[in-house]
Amino acid sequence: PMSFVSFNSNFADKIEVKIVKNSGSISSVKVRPNSYGITPVVDGNTIYFDVKDSGKISVEVDGDIDHNLFIFANNLETPLVGAMSGKTVVFYKPGLHKMSELNAINNPSGTFYYFSPGVHNFVNNNGDIGRGILYLKSNDQVYIAGGAYIYGAIRVVKGDNVVISGQGILSEAKFDHTHGGRNHVQEIVISESSNAIIKDI
Repeated sequence: PMSFVSFNSNFADKIEVKIVKNSGSISSVKVRPNSYGITPVVDGNTIYFDVKDSGKISVEVDGDIDHNLFIFANNLETPLVGAMSGKTVVFYKPGLHKMSELNAINNPSGTFYYFSPGVHNFVNNNGDIGRGILYLKSNDQVYIAGGAYIYGAIRVVKGDNVVISGQGILSEAKFDHTHGGRNHVQEIVISESSNAIIKDI
């Protein structure tokens, strides 16, 4: 399986990354995307390279793209007071969140959904944990804080000016991927909508 690690920095100085392979030797290493121009140094079973700016990085050892390491190099999180101003704010602590709660009909268009650090599971109407869906309306905003890990999915249908952001993780790992031998689940689906912004997550 793939693995990941994340960190936050203002990148005033370069960040030295050190990765140790616990078993076996290392023949080759590829750091992607190529556009970052990162050239790793290999010393025995240890990989070194520098990160000078924020971005999402994949480290692939010996050409193995199925067991790579993702590195999420994030900027420092910025205060959200301005983004929340004038909006209905729904604050979620870690735990189980039913779809009836997530998609409450009394949440007006333009609601700000904040998911705090910790593990969140969206629960569908059948009671399946980690398989629920949050449906957004026009002008809604979702912020997944750094350190937040959400099992679930987000849908936007005929909703304009939606923003989905933050430094947390949105995962569909608990959905059933076996139907027809294909993965029919996507974390975020936006249809018949305009001016949607997805960033940082």
